[in-house]
Amino acid sequence: MRVGLNVAVIAALSLASLVRLPGLVEGIPTGSFSVGIRRASFGIGALGLNPVVSAFLVIEYVALLVPSLRGARLGGPVGRARLGRAAIVLSAALAFFQGFGIATFLEGQGWLQVPGWPARLLICVTLSGFTMMILLGLSMMDRWGLGAAFSIWLLWRAIADAALVASAPRAPDVLPFQWSQEAFLVMLKLALVAVVAGWMLRSIARPADADGRSSLALPFLASGMAPVGFVTGLLALPFALKALVPGLGDLLRWVPDLRHRTALEVGLVALTTIVFARLFQAPRRVARVIARAEALKRRSRVDLALIDAQVRPLVRRTMAKSVLFIVLVELLLLTPPRASWPWFDAAWLWLIIGPAVSLDLFDEWRARSRHPDLVSIWPEHRAYAAHTARTILEQAKIFVLLRGIHHRTCLQFFGPYVPIDIMVPAAYAEQAVGLLNGVLDERYSTTPGVHLM
Repeated sequence: MRVGLNVAVIAALSLASLVRLPGLVEGIPTGSFSVGIRRASFGIGALGLNPVVSAFLVIEYVALLVPSLRGARLGGPVGRARLGRAAIVLSAALAFFQGFGIATFLEGQGWLQVPGWPARLLICVTLSGFTMMILLGLSMMDRWGLGAAFSIWLLWRAIADAALVASAPRAPDVLPFQWSQEAFLVMLKLALVAVVAGWMLRSIARPADADGRSSLALPFLASGMAPVGFVTGLLALPFALKALVPGLGDLLRWVPDLRHRTALEVGLVALTTIVFARLFQAPRRVARVIARAEALKRRSRVDLALIDAQVRPLVRRTMAKSVLFIVLVELLLLTPPRASWPWFDAAWLWLIIGPAVSLDLFDEWRARSRHPDLVSIWPEHRAYAAHTARTILEQAKIFVLLRGIHHRTCLQFFGPYVPIDIMVPAAYAEQAVGLLNGVLDERYSTTPGVHLM
């Protein structure tokens, strides 16, 4: 039933997205944009979830920077619901303005039957309305379907887009895919990335002397996959500046050589991974969550300084694992053989996200086969805190599922649209919320029983 709902919603939205925008002339050529837009991009689903992802990220940045909103970020269901409503409103606004940009472009190309404001507004409303319809469909999947709806939809769109790119007419200098020794080695590299990613996402770091009841558990992939994209954008920035400001060409003559320096890129990725891992799993913040959990479990005072001393070696261990994994992925991408296939450059990312989403789906299917009445009680956005919550609930003999934990571990801070939903059987929901309130809600600076040294 739940899988059927997923399939029905995805199929309906995917087919509906191909419906042609109203008011367009016949015979619009494909490949008219500089990025090679396809005929499907002139459908009502041209925006997809891009405005929604952008809106969630903007709201997350604002909540991080504005002191009065920081409590809402980590304030449990109430705080996250407040930010979620703001993100939906901003999504509608961004979708409308992006739709206006598309409408203006179409009018400038002479592709509107009747140019003017009525036609522009009709396209804006159509595009933004369908984006909101996608959100509605995903909310249905979240409530009555299987798995995290955002994760499933984004993975499906990535697969569909890759298939469309692979089937699109090729440029004369792009060779078609053919099996050869080089192609086999490339596919072997991609398979290695997927296998190692699955192992990393499943691995949890615990203290060497843990007795199985310790609340201290950290995901190995502390930095997420953000460092690779960040460094790629950083190295592309000088080229973008040269294109936008022609006068900078003479000042940036040295830039073209950097593109071919593998050592530089790998070094930047390693450094960025260390920085992001430190930001996403800061020892002091991790120690405070663990201290509150230990105080709740022991029902006694806990020395925060002692907990902090236990956390720091584990944080360094996860940081080292993250660096090794990210550098391995980067080396596999940069070293030959490399493929000239159009979909290759994006394949590495989805060979990591793909196993993450698949693991989340498998875990939820297995959990629901044992506990069909699972309900979401807490949206958590810190991977390490979600693992602590699972330990607390399991020690209370409450079955718990962390929906979306693997995908969110890949995204870390940059995935507010994929919350880690802490799910328990309906009969234990009230008890579970009571246990988590004093551990995960950061509006409480301290918890009774936590002794700050």
